[in-house]
Amino acid sequence: MRKVETVLDSPRLHRFATKSIIRRLRISSALLILQPLPALALVVVLIWGLLEHDTEVLKLSLKLLVVNVAVFLLLVMVGFSIRCPLCRSTLIRKESCSIHPKADRSLGSIRLPIATGTLLRGHFRCPYCGEHCDTCKPRRS
Repeated sequence: MRKVETVLDSPRLHRFATKSIIRRLRISSALLILQPLPALALVVVLIWGLLEHDTEVLKLSLKLLVVNVAVFLLLVMVGFSIRCPLCRSTLIRKESCSIHPKADRSLGSIRLPIATGTLLRGHFRCPYCGEHCDTCKPRRS
């Protein structure tokens, strides 16, 4: 019986150097996906507070603004330095490099397929070099 080869079984799959880089990539992917939620809550609570003239709700909107800034700063600190193991371009931070023709896009973003691929599939395709990268096992333990 012939074995079907998947992307994860491919010997051409590039791996990150350590487990800590993979952990940082997973954390930044989760933050990237969840980042719009506090912003949406901020807009809703701010409009509600302005329409009702309620100072308690406006104070809540200020707290949500702080949460928004904190999520963004955490994303910057954790994820902006992660680079592709092959082409060394940054994955979460936008680069000025040319994008590969086969780069996946989701909702117009090249970062969202990286985040969903990291969290759901265990691999993603680099938008700059077009190669698959494994996010399950590092090169070294």
